Amino acid sequence: MAKTTTIILLVSRHFLLDKVFECLEKLECDISHTNLLVVVDGDLNLFIKTRNFVSNSKYEQRLCVRANQANKPTSQAKKRIRVAEMHNFASQYIQKCDYIFSIEDDGTFPPDALKKLLKHMQTYPEAGFISGLEIGRWTTAYIGGWTFDNPSDPKQLQSVMLGDDPIIPIHAAGLYCCLIKRELYEGHKHAPTHNWGADIEFGRQVSAKGYQNYMDTSIVVDHHTQQGKVINPTTTNIKHVNMVYKKGAWRFIHRVSKV
Repeated sequence: MAKTTTIILLVSRHFLLDKVFECLEKLECDISHTNLLVVVDGDLNLFIKTRNFVSNSKYEQRLCVRANQANKPTSQAKKRIRVAEMHNFASQYIQKCDYIFSIEDDGTFPPDALKKLLKHMQTYPEAGFISGLEIGRWTTAYIGGWTFDNPSDPKQLQSVMLGDDPIIPIHAAGLYCCLIKRELYEGHKHAPTHNWGADIEFGRQVSAKGYQNYMDTSIVVDHHTQQGKVINPTTTNIKHVNMVYKKGAWRFIHRVSKV
C-alpha cells in the first residue's frame, strides 16, 4: 500500500515564495498520496499571496490556513518560540497520512528530495525522521544536523561533519527538508529549550525514545537570505560547532574546526 505524505510549509516571509512553490511543482511525488498544508504567520497580505500559490498548485488535497495574529518577533529567542507555535498550529490541520515532509520558506530543494527520503524510510525503519542537508547560519555556517552525547541527559551537542558516506546518523536536524513519521510530529508540543530551537529539542526527544535518525547529505537545500545570498556546501566555508554544558549553563562554541 502506498504511503501518504503531508507537506507542511510554514510561511512568515514573502521574498522566496515563488521559488519555493516552483520547487513544490517540480517535486517528484504521487499527488494522489501527497497533501499540501501551508500555514501563514498572521499577515493578511502575505496570506492572500500564499493562498493564491496554494490554489494554483498541483496538489489535489491542499489547504492554506492563517495562524493567529501575533506581534512580529524581533529577538532570536522570540523567533524560535513563534516557529514552535506555528508547528503546533499546523498539527491541528493534518489529514490522515503516514509521514510529514516539513519544509521552510527560505529554502529550495531538489525535485527528488521527497522520493529519496521515502525510500530511506523503507531502508531505515528504525528512523523517526530523515533529513536533507541545509547549512545553518546563527553567526557561523554549520551543517544543520546534530548529535548529543546522551539525548536523555545531554551535556554536549555538536554539528555533524561531512564524510564519504552521504547517510549520516544524527539525533536532531532543522525541519527544512525533513521526512517525519506522522505519529511523532502530530500532537507533539513543539517548544524551544535551553539555548537551542524547537527543532533540535524535537530531535532530542525523538532520539531519547530510541529512534535512530539520519541525514542524507546528497539532498542539498539552498538556504537563501533576503539579500539574495545562497548558502550551501559549495558556496560557504563550513565550520564544525558545538554546545557544551558547563557550570550550570549551555555555552555555544563557534569555529571549532573547518569541515
